[in-house]
Amino acid sequence: MDLIRIFDQFPDHEACIEHLERVRWARQPVCPRCGSERVGHRADGIGRRNCHACRASFTVLSGTIFSKTRTDLRKWFLAIALVLNEKESISSPQLSRDLDVPQKTAYRMLVKIRSAMVGESDLMVRIVEADEAYVGGESRGRNRHGDDEPKSPVAAARASSL
Repeated sequence: MDLIRIFDQFPDHEACIEHLERVRWARQPVCPRCGSERVGHRADGIGRRNCHACRASFTVLSGTIFSKTRTDLRKWFLAIALVLNEKESISSPQLSRDLDVPQKTAYRMLVKIRSAMVGESDLMVRIVEADEAYVGGESRGRNRHGDDEPKSPVAAARASSL
């Protein structure tokens, strides 16, 4: 999704909340704690709901990467779009400049967005190929950095037994 569409589709914080309610609770709000559909509105008017089964209080943000945040949801949506649209990874200082938030806030947002992308996705459950990367395994010993020589007594014993 491009940034212009985000600005058009989500003009304010309330529009973001309405979108999240449609996506998360298509029909009926569900308690994130116990899964009950016996849920009622609280009288405070900020979208808080009460579960009649476990007596928990929650909002649409509870249990998501947006929970307990003071950052405007529009900035969160823009951060997600920026992370997804980058060819390579975006840095927290760059995100901080783009969203006009402190660098620590941008870093926390990036960590939460990246963990959500990895944690609940079925896309990366098999072998993933990345260009120009060598991760793990034993040294092949073909470079000039001394990898031919074992670094520990255990590695020396292993190398001598081969």
